[in-house]
Amino acid sequence: MERDGFLPDVVTYVSILKACGAIGALKIGLRVHGDIIRKGLLEADLVIGSALLDMYAKLGCLAMARNVFDMLPIQNVVAFTALMTGYTRHGFGEDAIKLFDQMADKGIFPDATTVVSLLKACINIGATDKIEEIHAEMERKGFLESDMTLANALIDTYSKCGSLLKAQSLFDVLPFRDVVSWNSLIAGYAGHGLGEEALKWLQKMQLEGLTPDAVTYATALKAHGMIGDMNKTEEVLAAIENEGVLKGDIYVGSIFVNLYAKCGLLAEAWEVLNTSSVQDSSLWNALMSECVLIGCNDYALNLYKRMYLQAILPSSVTFVCSLRACGNTGAVKDGQQLHARILQVADMGRDLTVWNTMIKMYANFGWLSVAELVLKRLPNRDVVSWTNLISGYIEHNDSGEAFRCLEHMQIEGVSPDAVTVACCLKTCCDTLALFNGQELHCEIVRQGSFIGDLVVGNTLVYMYGICGHLTLAIEVFEGLPDHDVISWNGFLSVYAQQRYTNNAFSIFERMKACGIGPDDSTFLILLNLCSQSCLFHQSQTYFEAISKQLSMPPTYRHYACMIDCLCHCGSLTKALNMIEKVGVHYCPPVWRSVLNACRFWGTTDIAEETFNRTWLLDNRDPSMYVLLCQIKQENQI
Repeated sequence: MERDGFLPDVVTYVSILKACGAIGALKIGLRVHGDIIRKGLLEADLVIGSALLDMYAKLGCLAMARNVFDMLPIQNVVAFTALMTGYTRHGFGEDAIKLFDQMADKGIFPDATTVVSLLKACINIGATDKIEEIHAEMERKGFLESDMTLANALIDTYSKCGSLLKAQSLFDVLPFRDVVSWNSLIAGYAGHGLGEEALKWLQKMQLEGLTPDAVTYATALKAHGMIGDMNKTEEVLAAIENEGVLKGDIYVGSIFVNLYAKCGLLAEAWEVLNTSSVQDSSLWNALMSECVLIGCNDYALNLYKRMYLQAILPSSVTFVCSLRACGNTGAVKDGQQLHARILQVADMGRDLTVWNTMIKMYANFGWLSVAELVLKRLPNRDVVSWTNLISGYIEHNDSGEAFRCLEHMQIEGVSPDAVTVACCLKTCCDTLALFNGQELHCEIVRQGSFIGDLVVGNTLVYMYGICGHLTLAIEVFEGLPDHDVISWNGFLSVYAQQRYTNNAFSIFERMKACGIGPDDSTFLILLNLCSQSCLFHQSQTYFEAISKQLSMPPTYRHYACMIDCLCHCGSLTKALNMIEKVGVHYCPPVWRSVLNACRFWGTTDIAEETFNRTWLLDNRDPSMYVLLCQIKQENQI
């Protein structure tokens, strides 16, 4: 443009900066910034300055955004709001609130966008007092009656913070309620596990004649899943498909992806992602995170590679999922390539979650010197950074280095939290490291630190239980001031570890009698115990209780336990039938379980059938072939 003799004006610069913020083009943005400075436009034109500030805020370059903000000749509501939004979006809620207070001190009146950003900052840090203060001010100025955007934002804020009665009270007094108002309240109930209440409000919404939108459908899907009403779930799925909501809505698409992936239906989840008209990293991230969660790490890495080939811009979540998958599978080469790419993406330089996950990945590889080097190069390393390194040393039987890091961390002024201590205790589960765990326990008692802390207490129960010190585990459990579901799960796993089946079943009944509802992990412990003890009928009883007591259908992992139980009992044909019936055939761990059972029971024909199915489904894991060869050799075929 300039070569043709046309000079860029304000509109040109603003348009380019907006585009850079939208597509993550930081390098181009920096060049434009340099051009603006050379021409003296930053101090001269407030519109250009605000656009530059907004670009840096969107890209997460908050220090640069603050520098631009400080250089502006006039700091108006647009500039304050852009910087506040940047702080809020990237998790710096306290900084956003401080900035709002500075704005008020300067006598600058906030607009609706400013208030919405402030409310989001309050959600980030759980500042309930500030929310009520904002509510009172909005009520005093009559904004709740005149501005639907602000009223809906406040309902949404109360809902997300768990103040559902306040959200409902505000909803009830609104003179007019649109679909966003209803969605905010319904999502609040669903988000806090109150599926039936959410569906009641959904029914009220429909009776008032409002048409559900994509968000409504997504929330309905969650709520029906919570109460285990699969018939209604299928009705919602059919309605979404008929109305074509899924095709253009990323939010609903991600709900579908999560729902299918949680059940191990990776082919169906991929179909949703692949047929979506909007190719955004959030859909890919949803599937990748679920794959890592259910143990299909190779599938997650393949998704990342497909993203790269399709030039879909990765986010921090993409890198975190990929790094975890590499660490879980020991994919060293992929991990190194990820490290190199992260260094090239400017936004990731400040994202501590990504670098902390990288430390964990290298620790999993056993490359502890590299993990420590990554940590030392972090200017803003925190307790999570150190905890990941410490746990790495302990997991690789180097408790001396672990305690050296613990000491060095404290010298730097970073105090260990309950998770750090729990992490150290949890990994002290062999004969040598147990001594360190007991030492740490004694230190906790001596200093009075973390006494009564549920996280530390729960981990002590787990540590002593896994090491076979049943008496000490019981003593710690009974001494806890309170028990949550994690406490009971840890106590239950102590007996499950020793295969004390009757004791474990009694603990489960005692847990329910104390008013603590089981979670999916509780049932996983029970199902695994039944599997190891070949108690198929008992496992069926617990499996059927999942939908009733958790108000959700069984997950992939629950089905995997049932399949494993069938394998232990020698019912291999039934195991194969269940794999086909529930559609978990895309997950290698399930097939490996069947092949291992074939080896134990000496069933070569079923082993060959199992291997052929995995090969046809493209689960071409070389270890499967090795296992098949071993089965044939042992049975002299």
